[in-house]
Amino acid sequence: RLMLLSSIYGRTVEALLPLSKLRKANGVSIKRMEFSIELRNMETLTDFLNKSQSEQYLKKFFAFCHENILTPRGIFNYFNYIPRIHALMVKTEDLDSIRKTWQRISDCFSKIKSKQIEHNIHEVERIEEYLFELIEEATISTLTPKEITHEQF
Repeated sequence: RLMLLSSIYGRTVEALLPLSKLRKANGVSIKRMEFSIELRNMETLTDFLNKSQSEQYLKKFFAFCHENILTPRGIFNYFNYIPRIHALMVKTEDLDSIRKTWQRISDCFSKIKSKQIEHNIHEVERIEEYLFELIEEATISTLTPKEITHEQF
């Protein structure tokens, strides 16, 4: 396809590659923005509806997150949103989704580490640790003081 375009427009393939990468980056940015809006909608939904009214929407949303966000590629594209997703699960007390999320994150990083060369594995492990620290922070900030007891720590 690039060869055809380069022959039509008189540009070399090398000149078109940055445009292709930019288009791809714009696509990822738009998808992240759409996801951010959907996440905000779900957070708002839980503020205004009771658990039984919002449960069906949240189940679909969490299933979408497990299948599309918590993947080896998606985990980096949506890194900053993962703590918010987890906090939403904590807020709605969806223990099954929480367990599945932790398992999916661990599986993603295992797959990523299996494809890395030796010295990169430590970097990936640090990123994984950092993500779990962010999730822990989001979890604690989601709980109200009356819900936290000293036994939980």
